[in-house]
Amino acid sequence: MKRLAIVAALLFLVTAARGFDVDYHFQDFTQTLQTNRPVFITPLWYVNSAGTNFLTPDRRKFTNDVNGGLTVLNLSSNNLTAYRVEFLGKFQTMIFTNVFPAGLTGVVNSVDYPGYLGGSILYDNAIKNSGKLLYD
Repeated sequence: MKRLAIVAALLFLVTAARGFDVDYHFQDFTQTLQTNRPVFITPLWYVNSAGTNFLTPDRRKFTNDVNGGLTVLNLSSNNLTAYRVEFLGKFQTMIFTNVFPAGLTGVVNSVDYPGYLGGSILYDNAIKNSGKLLYD
């Protein structure tokens, strides 16, 4: 019984420390899948911490799959988090933000968390130039 309690406690700690996963799906206005395209995701926060580690606001590059999808695993769910997402299409770049509340778990769809705060679009010139703001 003691061993079962220890295993349950460890399982709780592992799942509690884990963040959440985000699904992104891309298609054009004719509902044609946009596949194998670069996607850049940049956290929009100053340097943060999780336990004994720094969470840096460094940009990450991903590539979506042949079905137009991309799943980003284990995003930090410590605080309210916002991300700038840049999807590099064949002819132009689509830029938007996602804002996720603290405490998310499991898999969420990015379209359910658009970058709106208080009725205004989070993405503006200040965030567009966030690299400059974050590192100055």
